[in-house]
Amino acid sequence: MNRRILIIDDDANIRNLYSDFLSNSLSCRQDTSLTAFEVITADHGQAGVEIFKKALENNQPFCVAFIDIRMRPGWDGLKTARAIRDFDDRIFIVIVTGHHDHSIERIQDVLEHDVFYLNKPASKDEICQMARSLCLRWNRDYSHEKIKTQPEIEKEHKPIDKTCPGIIRISGISDAAIELLHNETLVIRGFPFKIGRIATADPQNRLVDRQLLIEDTEPYNVSKNHLLINFYEDHYYILDNGSRLGTIVNGNLIGKKNSNYKAVLNSGDNTLIVGSESSPYRFRITLNEN
Repeated sequence: MNRRILIIDDDANIRNLYSDFLSNSLSCRQDTSLTAFEVITADHGQAGVEIFKKALENNQPFCVAFIDIRMRPGWDGLKTARAIRDFDDRIFIVIVTGHHDHSIERIQDVLEHDVFYLNKPASKDEICQMARSLCLRWNRDYSHEKIKTQPEIEKEHKPIDKTCPGIIRISGISDAAIELLHNETLVIRGFPFKIGRIATADPQNRLVDRQLLIEDTEPYNVSKNHLLINFYEDHYYILDNGSRLGTIVNGNLIGKKNSNYKAVLNSGDNTLIVGSESSPYRFRITLNEN
């Protein structure tokens, strides 16, 4: 049972309160499966991210991060939370705020999913209940999944410096995908090639170097850093980048709550759905090998 909780707050008194509430209080442990919380604290955003990264590298992920929205000096809570989520999309984020530096809409747009809020001053019962519920949910959903380490992520995301064999083309299958590509076929000329979401309409920026950006609307099908197409160890593949709904390649789900997050592309035509089966963004990925 994973009971690891990360606290990031620049106020030492607040950090001590979290530790006291979560580490020592029996009222936080109403379920016998949660014998105790393991609480780790950091006094600013960058320190919290470093703690988080090292925990992942040691295969000791956190279930929940309680993050103060306003911290001085350094990163604010939103930038810190985004950095943490870039390393592990499974983490539940609790934004703790007594200010309104960012709207709820802005926070949801940046972090995309599994975001919760506590207003300062939060009560002991609120903190305990939030920690207990989210830890139990994390263990229910993710305890058997493979956690990618940072070296694995960096290795698979490394830009390609050499000329890759063959040619990769992307064309639309669904109406939304055909419209996005202006009814044309896109040839990928640089790797890794990213497909992700942009928040606002900007047709000039949809097709840019090594990126295909999709203007999606709520409920979102596409995450901001949804997937990568890359070449590694003599084959092309699609890598789900920790998206909320996953990616479907040739009928097989990668990412989401599946431990398999990578699919090798076949020679010839492949199908790609960015999101779930109901996503309107369906593409044909054609690999012509030399």
